[in-house]
Amino acid sequence: MSTNLDESEFCSIRSEQTGEPLIGSAPFTETYLVIETPEPFGKVAFEESLIPVDVKIFLKEKLSGFPNARLLLGHGPHQPFPGGPRFFLARTTDPRPVLYEFKLRSYEDLLQIDFQAILSNAPANAINQRKEPIYLVCTNGKRDPCCAKFGLPIFNEIKTLHPDSVWQSSHMGGHRFGPLLLILPHGLVYGRLGTYDAREAVEAYSRGEVYLPRLRGRATYPQAAQVAEFFIRQANDLLDLRALQLMDAHEIRPGQWSVIFINPETGRTTRVVVAIEKTEQKVFESCQSEKQTFLTKFSLVYDG
Repeated sequence: MSTNLDESEFCSIRSEQTGEPLIGSAPFTETYLVIETPEPFGKVAFEESLIPVDVKIFLKEKLSGFPNARLLLGHGPHQPFPGGPRFFLARTTDPRPVLYEFKLRSYEDLLQIDFQAILSNAPANAINQRKEPIYLVCTNGKRDPCCAKFGLPIFNEIKTLHPDSVWQSSHMGGHRFGPLLLILPHGLVYGRLGTYDAREAVEAYSRGEVYLPRLRGRATYPQAAQVAEFFIRQANDLLDLRALQLMDAHEIRPGQWSVIFINPETGRTTRVVVAIEKTEQKVFESCQSEKQTFLTKFSLVYDG
């Protein structure tokens, strides 16, 4: 696709027009690393950043050892950042998602961080636990024009609510669902947000709730579990973020998944079977590519 686009040609507009579902599209991610950088995001943001080469090599090695991990670059709410860059590490997994914050003197400080101790919740790292969440909005226009055009208004809207906790982010996955919002540490991923939706999603999270209308899914769950959680919450008007915890998700026959959640407070379990089917309909993956992908259809087969 051309980069000189009429708004109707933006991949996010086309995705919505085709009826591509939002739910089930959150990239499966259990660990997020977010590094503050001052320079504009490049198309391949981490590779093109000013982070020293030896630090990049170190981080790549660490990432390769973390299952389902993703590294993002971030622009903090106050630029240029005072006193050195910040680094965040979030574990989105149940039952206690956690977010750590480190204030660095330089990027070389990352070489001294004991990542394994952090991932194991070692008590020594409790001092670095951040109590407040962070809200990341993708604004990486060089990766995809949708992110800058539609993401910046969302960033500015959330900044009116939480001026010290909202960040601009590099590519977080799925720009055709933009504008995108990621809330850490729980790994809630939202898409196709308007300013009203952004405000509602953030305020719902402040109440310990999930905002269902624009939810892509909880990143810590695989696709089938994201879809199952949505169906359960929608059917029961269940918004409490803590009310569902994944116990099991496995494929019982081609294209059908059994998913079981438990309510940690009541001990009640809920099992559903969801069907995941590739359709014949296609959508452009990006504004800057001719590559298309088949749309996926989700349905509830059994609710028990």
